[in-house]
Amino acid sequence: MQRRRRKESRPEEILIAALEEFAENGYAAARLDNVARRARVAKGTIYLYFASKEKLFQAVVQQAVTPQLDEIEHLAQAHSGSVEDFLRGPFVMLQRQLLRSDLRRLLRVLLTEGLLFPELTEFYYKEVVSRGLAVIRTLIAQGVETGELRETSLVDLPQPLIAGALVALLWESLFGRLHPLDSDRLLETHLSVILDGLKTRPSSVTYH
Repeated sequence: MQRRRRKESRPEEILIAALEEFAENGYAAARLDNVARRARVAKGTIYLYFASKEKLFQAVVQQAVTPQLDEIEHLAQAHSGSVEDFLRGPFVMLQRQLLRSDLRRLLRVLLTEGLLFPELTEFYYKEVVSRGLAVIRTLIAQGVETGELRETSLVDLPQPLIAGALVALLWESLFGRLHPLDSDRLLETHLSVILDGLKTRPSSVTYH
């Protein structure tokens, strides 16, 4: 029974070890030998579950972000209130969670090495970014339809709504040790500015 439990837990242990290896050394310099050592398995064991280093990285990304994306898609489909309530609630909460999660460490790898490995950025776009943008597009379209939001190009160009999280990530990576950033406050302020430009009525919420 103990050996069986150990075998069943191996994929999880390998993914944890891979995350540490990618986060510390980047993608190009990451070695499966090191992943095996961290996971306390033989290198060949990794190939029983993941065909290559690329597949292993993809699995690490999926483990880090898929649960949150599944949740936000479910919440968006079930939401019956205003778009503003959703954006100020679940949407901001998701961004906070992601900025504090392992995904933050993986994004740093993509930011520094994505141009060298376009297959990784393509995978991340399809599996993560496109799903998030689809949720935002649907919400904005609903807000315009109900008259809550003005009709703008944001339905086609929803990227400004995630710009606050990207700025927080870049700032922390480049300047965090010199000038610590209150990312929660940044996300709230950024969203307030966006909503004040979108809403058909002035916002009654003020952030300090």
